[in-house]
Formats: sequence, C-alpha cells, structure tokens
Amino acid sequence: MLAMLSMRGIFKNDFARRNVVYYMKKYTLKDFAEQIIKECGRPMTTSEIWQYGVERGYEKKGGFVGKSPWVTIGRKLIIDIKDNPKSKFTVNEQVRPKEFSLKSISASNLLPIKNETKRHLVKFDERDLHKHITYFSYTYLSRVYTRTINHLRSGKQDRFREWIHPDLVGVSFPVGIWDKELIELSKEMGLLPLKLYSFELKKELTSSNLREYFFQAVSNSSWAHEGYLATAFLEKDDDFLQELKRLSNSFGIGIIRLDIINPDDSEVIIPAKQKETLDWETINKLCNVNPDFKDFIECVKDNAKTAKIQKVLYNKIYDSDDLKLG
Repeated sequence: MLAMLSMRGIFKNDFARRNVVYYMKKYTLKDFAEQIIKECGRPMTTSEIWQYGVERGYEKKGGFVGKSPWVTIGRKLIIDIKDNPKSKFTVNEQVRPKEFSLKSISASNLLPIKNETKRHLVKFDERDLHKHITYFSYTYLSRVYTRTINHLRSGKQDRFREWIHPDLVGVSFPVGIWDKELIELSKEMGLLPLKLYSFELKKELTSSNLREYFFQAVSNSSWAHEGYLATAFLEKDDDFLQELKRLSNSFGIGIIRLDIINPDDSEVIIPAKQKETLDWETINKLCNVNPDFKDFIECVKDNAKTAKIQKVLYNKIYDSDDLKLG
C-alpha cells in the first residue's frame, strides 16, 4: 500500500513537473508582445516591444535568444495577422517602422506618441534645442562655445541658404586648459589648436527624413573641422540605425542624441571624423552672405589673438537644471 502511494506521489510530482515545463514553453514571442502592448496601452514598434521587455526581464520567461529578436517578433506578428482570422494583433503599415497594437485596445485609449520625449516634442520648437546643444557641446565636447546662425539674415539672393548655413557653429580653444606660455608658443609657431564645429539640429530623425536631413548636415558642415547632426528623437529601428552608421562612416558626420528631459543623458551616438584643413572658400562665402557667421569668425579671431574667451559673444550656457523637462 505504501509502495502504491509512493508511486502515485512520484507520478503526480512528475506530471506536475512536466506540466510546468509545458506551460513555460507556451510563453511565445507573440505572448511576449501581447503582454507588453497591453501594459503600455499603445501602438509600438518591434524594437520598442523588445527593449521594454528586456528592461523588465520578460524575455527570460521564454528564454528568447537570437541576433535580432525584434525582427523575429515582427515576422511572427505579420504572419499571425495575415493568416489568423482571430489574430489579436493589428498593424499600421502607414508609418515606418511599422507599429503593432491589439484589437482589444480601444482607439480612444491609444497615445498618439511613442514615448515621453516625443510627447514633449509636440510643444517643442526646433530652436529650443539650441540651448541644449550649447550646454552639451560646452560640457561634453571639450568646451566648445557655440553661436546661433540665422539663415534668414542672409541676402535674398542666396537661394541655397538652408543647404549652406548650419543652425549653430562652434569653436574650442585651449584657453583655460593650457598654460599661458604654451598658448603663446603655439601662436608663435602658427599652431594654435582651435577647432571649428558645425551643428545641424532636428527635432526628429527617422527613416522618412534621414537622407534629407543627413545630407543637409553634410552640405552645411563642409567648411568645419567637425560636423554634427543633433536630434532630440532618434528612431530605434535596427535597419535605420545601420543605415545611419553607414552614412556617418562614409561622410564623417557625427550624430548627437539630445535628451530634452535630462540634458546630462545626452550622448554622442557616432563621433564625427575630424578634418585636418578648413574649407576657406566656403568660410569666405558664408562671411559674405551672413552677418551672424561673419561676427562669429571675428570673435574667433579676436579671442585667438588675445588668448581670452569673451563669453558674452557666444550663446549663453544654461545650467542643466534649467533645461530639464518633466
């Protein structure tokens, strides 16, 4: 009798063990996506789904592995939507990258934005980013002082001003970093290591505007030692990021992600490639057509001559606490 009870216990425990394993295996990538979309209550790209799940450790429930699991999620959801009449999912193919949602989520409950940054951007003007890049370039790019260039101040005859004028220009000096004697020696040798920068600012950088905005930055920065394209919202899509990296490697443009909620979390995504020489012909043209740029060059000349930074002549550098949102 005891033996029978013992065998029943073993069978029961074994059945329970196999049952647990069975249900663990049933947590699929579709279950993963459904859980996350339900929690967020809005349409999401597969990259957002995966990132959200990993941040909370949900991927461990299914033991999901792979080089690009977010791509696999997208394929499985598309197949489910097309082949399963009872699919829980919907997809919006009118946006890039595609956004997935659930039929059970009422359209009135969906948020029209992707994340907190994008929600703030709705009421954010592109010119508001000038304060952020000014703070970031001084704090994290070796004391770069910036100055805004208003392309509307150029003559009306300049039909290509948007493709010549950067939004901001910058300069870095060794003043305050090098000893005065060393600065004087470098000046005597004609080797003062100042660097000129060009910044193109955009609220959003996505698949739909990447080429236009990127090559605008290429055109506007040809004269400088380093050129950057800075944005407050960067699309988190694997194919998009690979293309962005390819373009940056080919043309030397650096990419900066500006965090408008916490400015100290801004970062250089891809460093710019430094040019050894300046394009003096383009610098001369900019001086002739735009008074802001001409004033900037005069400031650089005077500061280099006196080895003293006249901060009042550049954009005001705000404290990061004054720039925080939310």
